Amino acid sequence: MKKKILIIEDDMNISKILRIMLQKNGFVTAAAYDAITGKTAIVANAPDLILLDISMPGGSGIEIAEFVATNPKFSATPIIIITASGNPEVKAKAEELGVLAYLEKPFDLKQILEIINKELNVSSA
Repeated sequence: MKKKILIIEDDMNISKILRIMLQKNGFVTAAAYDAITGKTAIVANAPDLILLDISMPGGSGIEIAEFVATNPKFSATPIIIITASGNPEVKAKAEELGVLAYLEKPFDLKQILEIINKELNVSSA
C-alpha cells in the first residue's frame, strides 16, 4: 500500500515541486494551501506524514503541529517543517512539539526524500 503524504504549503509552486517529486517516488499526495484547509485535510486524509510550512494564510504551521500533537488520532504522524523562517523560537517550539525535521528554504529535495524514506521505511526508487 502506498504511503500518503500531505503537503501544507501556501506557495503553489513549491507544493507542485514537492508533489511531483513524491509521486515520482511512489507516494500518494494531497495538498492544502492554508492552515484552515490543512487541518481539514489532515482529518480527511489521515496522512502517513505531513510536509508543513510555517507561514501561511489562516494560521501558522506551529498551530497545525499543535493540532496534530494534541490529537490522539494523529499524534504519531511525523511532520517535516519546510520554512523560510530561521526564527530560533519557532524552531524551538517545533522541536518541542516533536517534529521529525525542521528544514529551511531553499531546501534539498534529495534530503527531504531521504528523511521521508527513512521515517516511513520505504526503499529509494
